[in-house]
Amino acid sequence: MAQQKTERLLELVSLLLKHRRPVPKPEIRRLLPHYQRLSGPSFDRTFERDKRELRSLGVPLKVYSIESGEEVDNPARAAKYEAQELGYLIDHQEYYLPRLDLASEEWAVISLVCAGPQSPAAKDQAKALASLAQKIGCQKPGGNERRSEIGLSANARPEAAAEAKVLGRLQQAVKEGVSIRFSYHSIQRDAKDQRQADPYLLIYNAGVWYLIAYCHKRKEVRTFKVSRIQELKLLNGQPRFNVPKDFDKTKYLGRKAWEMGGGLVVPITLKVKPESAWLIKKELGPQAAWNKGTDRVTITVSNPDPFIRWAAAHCDQVRVEQPEEMARQVKVRLQQVLKIYQN
Repeated sequence: MAQQKTERLLELVSLLLKHRRPVPKPEIRRLLPHYQRLSGPSFDRTFERDKRELRSLGVPLKVYSIESGEEVDNPARAAKYEAQELGYLIDHQEYYLPRLDLASEEWAVISLVCAGPQSPAAKDQAKALASLAQKIGCQKPGGNERRSEIGLSANARPEAAAEAKVLGRLQQAVKEGVSIRFSYHSIQRDAKDQRQADPYLLIYNAGVWYLIAYCHKRKEVRTFKVSRIQELKLLNGQPRFNVPKDFDKTKYLGRKAWEMGGGLVVPITLKVKPESAWLIKKELGPQAAWNKGTDRVTITVSNPDPFIRWAAAHCDQVRVEQPEEMARQVKVRLQQVLKIYQN
C-alpha cells in the first residue's frame, strides 16, 4: 500500500510539473492510472488526501480558476466552483531550489567539470554530471568583480565534447581580458566568417553555451553560439581590454533561449487562447508586446530552434500566425513528434 501511495504521489507531481497550465481535476483522474482505478467518491477522498500530503512535504500545489487565472487559495471559495472550473498547478519557481550564491571561480570549475567526461567509458559519469547541472543550474549572481565570467541558466545540460576545449579557452580569455580571433559559422548564410572580439560573458542557457562579446567587425556587442566557434586563438600579444562599466550582464542572463541568437531578429505574431493568456504572459516574459484588446502577441526571435520547440509544446494554447515560414516549421515539428508516437 505504501508503495502504491508513493507511486501515486510521484505520478501527480510529474503530471503537474509537466504542464505549464492548471490541470482540472477530471483531467488528472483521466490521465493518471492510479486514479483511473478508483470510483468517483473514492477518487475524491484520495485526491484530497494526496493534496494535503504533497503540501505537507513542501510541494507548492496551487489552485487556479481556469477562466480568469486567479489563484483560489481559500477552501470556501473553491467549494463554489465546479470541478472542471478549477485547475491545479505546481509553481516551478517555488518548487525548485533557489539559485546558489557561488563565486566566479566556483562557477568556472562547475562549467568545465560539466563539460566532461566525454568518452564512451565515462557514460555513467556524464549522466551524473548532467543531473548535477540540472539541479544546480542557474545564473551567476552579480557582484563588484572586474569581469563577468560564467552564467548558468535554469535547465542547463552539459554540451557536446567538441566544445569542451573551446569553453576552457574562452573562460580563460573572459577572466584575463584577452581578445580572441576565431572562425564563426553563420547559419543564415551557411558560411564562415573571421571574427575578432572582446569576450565579456559566457552563458549556459537551455543546454546551449553562448558567448557575449564585443565584435570588432560589427562594432557592437553580439551573441555567438559556442558550438559554431572554430579555430579559436587568444590574442595574448595585444593589450588587455576592460569590460565597459555600462555593460549590463543581467540583461543577457535574463533572456529567453530564443533571444540568444546572434543572427537576424524576426518578429513573430502569435494568437493566444483567451483562457490561457495569463499563463502565456508568464511564459513569454516582459519582452512580449501584447496588442491591446486582442488575443495577439508579438515577440522577437533571433534563435529559432528553441522557439519552435516552445511553440510546438504549447500548441494547445498558442498558434503562430506570422511569419508563415515559422508557422510551417512548428507544424513540421509537431508532425515529427506525432510520427514518433505512431511508430
